[in-house]
Parts: sequence; structure tokens; C-alpha cells
Amino acid sequence: MNTMPTAFRRLIPTLALSALLAAPAALVAQDEVAIDTSPQEPLLLSIDFAGGPVTEFVAALRSAAEALGRKTSPLNLLVAKDSATVQVPPLRIRFAELGDIVRAASSMLAPRHCLEVEIISGGNGMPIHVVRDINAEQFDSTPRLRVLPLRALTKTVDGESSNLALSPETILTAVQTALDLDAENTAPATVRFHESSGLLFVRGSERQIEAASEVVAQMQSDLESLRERERAMREAAAAIRNPFGVDAPPGGSGR
Repeated sequence: MNTMPTAFRRLIPTLALSALLAAPAALVAQDEVAIDTSPQEPLLLSIDFAGGPVTEFVAALRSAAEALGRKTSPLNLLVAKDSATVQVPPLRIRFAELGDIVRAASSMLAPRHCLEVEIISGGNGMPIHVVRDINAEQFDSTPRLRVLPLRALTKTVDGESSNLALSPETILTAVQTALDLDAENTAPATVRFHESSGLLFVRGSERQIEAASEVVAQMQSDLESLRERERAMREAAAAIRNPFGVDAPPGGSGR
């Protein structure tokens, strides 16, 4: 027979609930992992990388960090989308910081690629590191189209005493030579000349288009210099023939 007073029996659930609410959070949620954000010793990584894309390189760095067993200081490491396919050569490094390892890999890729680590931080959590190729846009292999006017190069200017204009074949050969010399790790560019309009169409990567544009710009600059020199020579010759700048009267001396 239960001899406990009724009022006391009603008080027991209330006391139990109060005790539960007052319990430390660590006792209520024991499965949560605490993240220690206090300053720690530099994360020194050792890596044996067999070579491959940046995504695999970053995965190897993460594995190296996890091997240290610092569960309270995880390494948040990502790869920028436009840099994921950059090929990193094999390397073996011992006890070095993350930034130094990435810079060492970048030095092996120069000048075509330049890897850097961007640190995103500002809150109370652990910083996020993003590996990116800052040359990605310059060496982007996505095909683009550019139209280059060539009429100023292929047509004779009025008043020229000699034909300084270039043939389309000369221009196309020069452009193609530049593209062939810069064809490393890229698909061949497509070059077409439309004779009726005097337009050159170049389809390729941003770097290939810039190479073709630079050739055309240099040829235009050289041709303009030649034309300017010829104009100066024509003016000098005219001044010798007519030093006073007036037409001689009919009959020669005018007397």
C-alpha cells in the first residue's frame, strides 16, 4: 500500500523536469563534437602526391591533415571550379604548412598556372581555405570567337607610291605560326579569312585569341610606320622640287 502523500507524489515530476532543464548541455547532447577555435600550433602537413588534377591534390592534403588526428581543428579545404582540372606534378613534402605546400606546387606550374590559397574567415568557426588558379581566366580553354578587321592591312592607301599592303596569305601564315607556338595543352584554334569583307575570324581559347590579336595589332603598327615614313619622304621630295610651296608660272621663270 502506497503511503506517500498525494501532494508529494505530484511534486516529483516537477522536480525531475526542473533538474533535466538545469543539466549541462554536455549531458543532454553527448554526441556533439566541440570545435576548439582557440589559437593552436601551425598545421604541419606531410604529403606524397603521385601527380594529378588539383582536386586529387587537395584530397591528399585533407588526408594528410586527418592523419594528424586533430579532430578539434579540421582543415576546411575546397577547390575553385575554374581551377579543378589544373594538373599538379608529383611532389613529396614533409612537415610544411598548407600555404607553403601550395606555393611549392605553384612554382612547378609557372608561368602557365599560379595557385594560391584564399582564406574565408570572419565568424566564430574554423576558416575555409579555397585553392584557385589566379591565371585560370587567362588560360581558359573555353572556345570563343573574335572578329579582326584586316582591310587596313590588305588594301593600298591612296597616294602610296609603292604597294605596302600585305596579302591575306602573309597575315594568315603569321597568325597560324603564333598559334602553333602556343598550342600547349589546348585544342587547335580555327582561323578563317573572309576576303569580300576583309574580316578574319578566330575561334579558340582566350589565350589563342589574344595571340592572334597581338599578331594582327603588331602588323598594323609596323605597316602604319612604313606608310608614315613614305608620306614623309613624299613630302620631302615635293619640298625639294618646289621649295617655296607655290606653283611655277607658265613659261618657267615667269619673266
